[in-house]
Amino acid sequence: TRRTYGECLAAWLSHLQRTGTQLSQATPATLISFRNGMVQRTKADGGGCAPATVNLRVFCVCRFYEWSAS
Repeated sequence: TRRTYGECLAAWLSHLQRTGTQLSQATPATLISFRNGMVQRTKADGGGCAPATVNLRVFCVCRFYEWSAS
């Protein structure tokens, strides 16, 4: 849904802000860092993002960049 995509992109934008990365300057390494951060929080906290949530957020970010390039 739109809300889900919005939440995914909000998480991405928060990551970019924390890392001091501009939206247009994100690289595959930035996306890997985003993913790893969610996975590490999941392991460290015993909760946090479920694997399906991590996958969905990465997917949404990829689709966003595909959309913006078209």
